[in-house]
Amino acid sequence: MWKARLEVSDILESARKCQGVASLQDIRHAILERDGNISIIPLAKNGG
Repeated sequence: MWKARLEVSDILESARKCQGVASLQDIRHAILERDGNISIIPLAKNGG
């Protein structure tokens, strides 16, 4: 994250906008794409 100058708040903002995820604990992967966007892969929810 430090090489790309990303902050935790940047990841959380992307997670809220794209996936409705509000906590780092609910994120499985955060991927910095070549175009600068952050893709979020949330944790799978149990029972569904």
